[in-house]
Amino acid sequence: WDRGAERPEISEEIPAALLEAFKTNPVAREHYSGLKQTHRRQYHLWINSARREETVRKRVLEAIRLLERGEKLGLR
Repeated sequence: WDRGAERPEISEEIPAALLEAFKTNPVAREHYSGLKQTHRRQYHLWINSARREETVRKRVLEAIRLLERGEKLGLR
């Protein structure tokens, strides 16, 4: 295990797919807006770390489902 190994840069910006999903899910958007910045960042990193577009879609759907219920991401 090499501590000096380069890690791929993962964007902390809000994923475009999540912004798009919020347009049809105002409840999820409201709960997202109420989260602390740390929890929002967790969602961003989790979605943005997906390598395949299919995985991004699955994670966005899961995020919306959790946010509609007012839940945090937890350990993912």
